[in-house]
Amino acid sequence: MNAHDQENESGSPTAYGKDADAIKSRCQQMRARILVEALALSDEFVQRRTQAAGGLFDPLNLSVRARGNSIQIYWVLMHFREGRHKGTTNVPKNRGATDYDLAKLKARCADWLQEIAVDIEMRARPMRESLKLLGEIERAADVVARRMSGGTKATPDTEAHAATAHNSETT
Repeated sequence: MNAHDQENESGSPTAYGKDADAIKSRCQQMRARILVEALALSDEFVQRRTQAAGGLFDPLNLSVRARGNSIQIYWVLMHFREGRHKGTTNVPKNRGATDYDLAKLKARCADWLQEIAVDIEMRARPMRESLKLLGEIERAADVVARRMSGGTKATPDTEAHAATAHNSETT
């Protein structure tokens, strides 16, 4: 008897889907808390930048964007022409990384702002890492629920793997 033949605790394959939904719901709650903290961190950066400026201005800003299940915490350079906001440019970071290179971040801002930017970046890093992990947890919960409820979709790779496994069992 393999894992697909065994019944789960409640006896129905939809229980795995309910468990996955509970996990995803908890992840959403955590994501909402992180969003509130990230927005507060962005506001704190603006406030500290204004206090430290002494009449100077630096275009570096920490932005937070929430769209659906996605929350992005990223650095931008604001562009102004004739006193009017004209757009932003994202500060580059390494592809796939959840954090910004501190040396590159310092190079993008004035000397008087570097200490504040580094402090805020160090506090934003755990938030970005947590958001990444929450996404991975949600995807893993979906995969487990699909596999345990028998709802896996056959792809050429899974069919080839199943045929290979079946052939090795019969020989």
